[in-house]
Amino acid sequence: MQEYNKLAWFITGFTEAEGCFNINIYNTRAGKRTAKLRFSIAIMKNDLELLNLIHKYFNCGTISKPRSNGMIHFTVSKLSDINNIIIPHFINYPLRGNKFQDFNPWCLAANIISEGRHLTAEGIVELQDLFKKMNRSRISLEDYLPLHCNKAGGNYIPIDGNYIPIDGNYISGLIVGDGSIGIYPGSLTFNNKNFCSIYLGITQHKKDINLMNEVKDFFNLNNKIKIQSNNTQILIENKEFFRSVLIPFFNKYPLHGIKLNNLNKIINILSIIDEYKISTNDPYTQEVKEKNF
Repeated sequence: MQEYNKLAWFITGFTEAEGCFNINIYNTRAGKRTAKLRFSIAIMKNDLELLNLIHKYFNCGTISKPRSNGMIHFTVSKLSDINNIIIPHFINYPLRGNKFQDFNPWCLAANIISEGRHLTAEGIVELQDLFKKMNRSRISLEDYLPLHCNKAGGNYIPIDGNYIPIDGNYISGLIVGDGSIGIYPGSLTFNNKNFCSIYLGITQHKKDINLMNEVKDFFNLNNKIKIQSNNTQILIENKEFFRSVLIPFFNKYPLHGIKLNNLNKIINILSIIDEYKISTNDPYTQEVKEKNF
């Protein structure tokens, strides 16, 4: 059960970054207006293994073939799967950021379609109104805070209780979706006293500032969140922070997919720095590179 919970929170965090809740209103061949729901997650084709993991977890939906842009999609559109699998998942493992505002009207839309009201003109109008509250159509408030993310309290219905602390696996999922982990290429040069400059970055739209503050508080980061244009960013470039905080964190709350490969490269680089005592006095050399790269 513990492993199940880990993966469940990871998938919710990843959905925060790469998921989409959609209401599709269209005309049938007979010219009648109707609607259906879709839940999807998009990812690059080189991360198919991660999408297969998500597909296996939900045990429903389909995975598309790669599109011309290299993206593949996991999609659930069967109403019974949406009602019995997708919605219960995000009720038990709730979203915390901007996607939570999409999920709520999407659930109301599921009720309308389940009751057959989408086959009426009035039901279509209701669905159109809900659609306007979702995704790009929605006017978002930057200070929006779901009740279950409010430390001051507030009931989260239908879950009994109040504040739900952010889960580390959720953060790992968010990082895999909207984070970057790597090594600055220019820092892998010979005789470089700053050999291997590494980084972890998380970027979100500025309307998700509350979510970013939750992540910052989780790691006890003193540095401010950078706000650039419409985006907010957390950027960590300190090797000691990687050693003492991030690597133990990811051991406890594992990454999945190609971001895990990037993390393992950084762990290997840090071990090389320690083994060869690479520093200002003992710089990176060709001999070290030939042994390890």
